[in-house]
Amino acid sequence: MKKQHLNVVIQLMIWLALFILQIILLPSWGKFPTIFDDISFYRTIIPEDILIFCIFYLNYLVLVPNLLGKRRKGLYILASILIFGLFLFFPVFLDFFFGIKYHGRFGNPKIMNLWLGFVGLMILGISLGMRSVQEWLRAEQRNREMEYRRTLTELRSLKTQINPHFLFNTLNTIYALSLKNSENTSTAILRLSTMMRYVLSDAKNDFVPLEKEVEYIEQYIELQKLRSTDKLELDVCIKGDYTSAQIAPLILIPFIENAFKYGVSNHETSPISLYLFVEEDRLLFEMHNKKFKSEPVRVSGEGIGIANTTRRLQLLYPKRHKLKIEEKDNSYNVRLEIKLKGEQYPLEPTLGNE
Repeated sequence: MKKQHLNVVIQLMIWLALFILQIILLPSWGKFPTIFDDISFYRTIIPEDILIFCIFYLNYLVLVPNLLGKRRKGLYILASILIFGLFLFFPVFLDFFFGIKYHGRFGNPKIMNLWLGFVGLMILGISLGMRSVQEWLRAEQRNREMEYRRTLTELRSLKTQINPHFLFNTLNTIYALSLKNSENTSTAILRLSTMMRYVLSDAKNDFVPLEKEVEYIEQYIELQKLRSTDKLELDVCIKGDYTSAQIAPLILIPFIENAFKYGVSNHETSPISLYLFVEEDRLLFEMHNKKFKSEPVRVSGEGIGIANTTRRLQLLYPKRHKLKIEEKDNSYNVRLEIKLKGEQYPLEPTLGNE
């Protein structure tokens, strides 16, 4: 509403400025008396300005939206012809109804009438152009808002898939420990409860402190180490100032899950390296692991992690991230760069006023 009021005020100021300029400049053309010589001159100028003002907004507010906007082109053309005629015979109208002799800008009255008709068509064209541009801008705004809502809906849908996916993978770990009657099962359950607290509380937000996300990653790695054998060669390097940055929750963990899921063997050396570096607003994440042929326990929801994350990156960090995944027969490498600072999607879009 504030934008609408401002638009009205601006238009009124423009009309007032044009009227004042007309009063000041027209007498200086030498065709008319000065403002101090003949006040009767303005008896024709003021009605003409009123006519221009009324026709402009008649076309802008009524004819264009109700005739052209509803595909009634024939009626609009007829209305335009009538308006052209009104301007064409405006001097006759003033003389017949009010006894006012029109001050012609040209010596020939016929040329004066044609000029006024041209002014009428010009007013129709200007108001039509302004209305068309305004409607186009409104349509563009509505399209952006619809696209924005679709994006938010898709993001929420993707986030609803995160928690089950996380739970399935973690329960797989605890299940593997229980099969071995491992004494680490109780410790794993305790770590799971800590991680679930983060997933159900902090991770429900669109963005979280990077520091908390790093803590979650460290908890997840410790949980995976409980089920791993001495064949695992884990190299984790997390450095940089990540205490003040924010990141989309659980955006990195699917790559780490993938490394432990397919990169750990009970019989062969299993090197996994994780590198996370934060400098100012730039995050660099790298994950490298060997790939073994495994037969994991099949669970519902398997396989959605990487695709989910790739799509979330596209929506949350458009043109602000670079993701390179290199998969070979015996290795899997991920390199991800994110520019952390920039426009972020709020929980709800702010709708513009029409």
